[in-house]
Amino acid sequence: MMILIAGLGGIFKASLSAFVASSETVSSGRRNRMTLDMLYEDLNQVGMLPSTLFDYPQVDSTNPPFRITPNVAYTGTDVPLSQAKADQLDFYYDDILPFDGTLGTDLANTSDQVASESELSSNSTFALNFRDADQAQQVVDSYTTYGLYILFQSSGYSYKLTSASRSGSSVTATISSEGTYAGTGVSTGATFTMGGVNGSVVTLIRPGRYVRYSIKPKALDPSNPSVRTPCLIREEVKYDDVKSSTDPFATPSTSLLIAENISGFKVSLSGDGGNTWTGKSTDTTWSDITGPAASPVSPQLNWQLANSSAPARTGMRNTNSSPFWFREIPVLVRVDVTTRTANKRTEHTSTQTTADYKQLTQTLVLTPRHFGLAYQPMTY
Repeated sequence: MMILIAGLGGIFKASLSAFVASSETVSSGRRNRMTLDMLYEDLNQVGMLPSTLFDYPQVDSTNPPFRITPNVAYTGTDVPLSQAKADQLDFYYDDILPFDGTLGTDLANTSDQVASESELSSNSTFALNFRDADQAQQVVDSYTTYGLYILFQSSGYSYKLTSASRSGSSVTATISSEGTYAGTGVSTGATFTMGGVNGSVVTLIRPGRYVRYSIKPKALDPSNPSVRTPCLIREEVKYDDVKSSTDPFATPSTSLLIAENISGFKVSLSGDGGNTWTGKSTDTTWSDITGPAASPVSPQLNWQLANSSAPARTGMRNTNSSPFWFREIPVLVRVDVTTRTANKRTEHTSTQTTADYKQLTQTLVLTPRHFGLAYQPMTY
């Protein structure tokens, strides 16, 4: 009986170890898929610009609206220093609040001349009605934290709010006299219908959200804060506050831990339909990825764009043509995310003698929804 019990104990131990190792592997894969799902949603927002429907917004060259900083070292974890490198991904977009409102008053001065930019009267005061008080409070909170633009759906123009206060399910607001639409893509001297009448639908927009994905070490075990785990972090700032800063995410307004035990994060681009991808182990800057616009070199991005057969406006075949170059020509984005198990185990090695992590890399490839959606010149 003792011999049988000993044998059964060995079988149970082996089964338990296999179960734990398998569970950790499944958990690692689940974290990976959750990460890719969030990246998919975010990447499809890149370049969404409802606050400026007729021309690109003004951005600073210090922090472009889309950028990859390759092979950034992260320290403080047990990942070997030679392997503790990951890309940083920065991008810009406008965020539409998930509900509409209606005008509670008529707006005066509903004509506009683009050449002179004589728009709706400065400090025009109007009421916005929402379904309930919670929605109205979200509008006020968003205005306070991010700033808001109001988009008049009847005309397609947006204006910057200069004040917002709530009473019940209504918001009393004022707008700036400066519109956001006049630009090189709009013919000057054209007359438009602006504003709206009582009851017309409006959309609220949080403009210029600037987001960064990167790997950072985090102390996740309160009982042992010296142990730090590599985590994928999503940070966000208001672009207008940081557009000329050399360290735009020094004090992020929000910081979200996407997943723990993320040991690798690699972002690559292809301007030729996936035949060639950017990214070398020696790259350290965005310019290493894009390469020169004049006499571009393979496989850098400007070389790919110059040799691509994809449609693009004349002169829009390199990343220097516009800060929003990605809106002019569709580009494939590839994201490789590497997760590891929470613990080292002998079952995760081929020899099963040395404890180690099991790593899993999954890949997301897409052309973001707003890539290749260039503004077309408007004539009237």
